[in-house]
Amino acid sequence: MGYRSDIVDKVQLFLASQYAGVQSLRRDLTEVSKAALQLGYGDPFDKEQKAINDLLCQTGASDQVCLTVWAYYHDMKLNKTAV
Repeated sequence: MGYRSDIVDKVQLFLASQYAGVQSLRRDLTEVSKAALQLGYGDPFDKEQKAINDLLCQTGASDQVCLTVWAYYHDMKLNKTAV
C-alpha cells in the first residue's frame, strides 16, 4: 500500500475485519467514490482520500461499507478541525 496515515490505517483494519476470509471482486473507482460524493468529497481526491478509495476498491467493499468508511473519514476530519 502507498500512502499511510492514522485514518488510512484504521480504515484498512476495519476493512480487514469486515472481509476476513471472504474473497471479493475488486470494485470500480466510480462505484466506491459515490459514497464520497454523498459527503461532499470528489475529484480531485488528495493522497489520503485516494488511499481510502484504493482500499475500498481492493476489498470490493459494499455500498454500505463505502458510506460507513467515508462517514468515518468525514467525522475524523471534522474532529481534527474542531481541535
